[in-house]
Amino acid sequence: MQKIYLFILILINAILFAQKAADKTFSEAKQKFMKKNYEDALELLNKVLATDKTNIEAYLLRAKTKTSMKDNGGASADYSKVLKLDSNNFTALVNRGHINSNFKKYDIALKDFNKAEKLQPDSALVYSYRGEVFFLTKKMDLALADYSKAISINPNDVSLYQKRAETYIITKQPDLALADYEKIVTLNPKDVEARLHIAYNNLTTENYQKAKEQYEQLYKEDKKNAYILNNYAYVIFKLGDDKKAINLLNQSIDLWPQNPYTYRYLALIFIHNDDKEQACEAIKKGLSYGYTKKYGPELDNLRKEHCIK
Repeated sequence: MQKIYLFILILINAILFAQKAADKTFSEAKQKFMKKNYEDALELLNKVLATDKTNIEAYLLRAKTKTSMKDNGGASADYSKVLKLDSNNFTALVNRGHINSNFKKYDIALKDFNKAEKLQPDSALVYSYRGEVFFLTKKMDLALADYSKAISINPNDVSLYQKRAETYIITKQPDLALADYEKIVTLNPKDVEARLHIAYNNLTTENYQKAKEQYEQLYKEDKKNAYILNNYAYVIFKLGDDKKAINLLNQSIDLWPQNPYTYRYLALIFIHNDDKEQACEAIKKGLSYGYTKKYGPELDNLRKEHCIK
């Protein structure tokens, strides 16, 4: 009997020693991960899981490590191992769903997201990720509902307003999109995308003076953005400074000579100045760079009106 007790004691000590070693290895792996030393972190996590195939935290960290190493398939496999051990693991459900969404396995992703929602109905992340699936599968009403739910939970997340605004644009609700872009600017006054949309709204609604102020500031911050140059030029043109507008458009052409929209603006300025020769040359270039396919028949109609004798 004494030998049995001794054997049990030795066994317990061995188990405790192995557990301490595994805990130390896992701690080292976390440190490597935090320092973005992913290869070393992966090697250490493999050691932990070789001796303990039920360590959920190690699987989760290895999945994150694999994601950071662009091994999404390996990460998904690890999340599946977690879910075999704990079918209600929220982190594994959400992250596996997001990976499957990226792999365009939308039906599978939705199953994970729907289960995750039941587990944590107040998680903005679930609604954000599921909204992306609905957006990508062109179920825009459902996407808007999920993005709006996520915003109600996390009203200071700029990325959520960006996603919802994009959905509003596609569903032809520009006023609601504009409201989201304005909210973004209140949260992050330096957000360039939102400021560009607000400025463009002022351009399209012919509030040219306000648009000029906005594009002028954007231009000061970035003189190498062809979109800023083009729209700033058009606003300047509408306010009567054709020379400056042409100069801005030429700067845009230097940066992106194949952009057909730049030539549309040039053509309108030259037509306004009754310079048919330069107008027709701009129209010709815009058409050669695919304006009609990208934006419609406007340039071709201008060609027929001004360039065909």
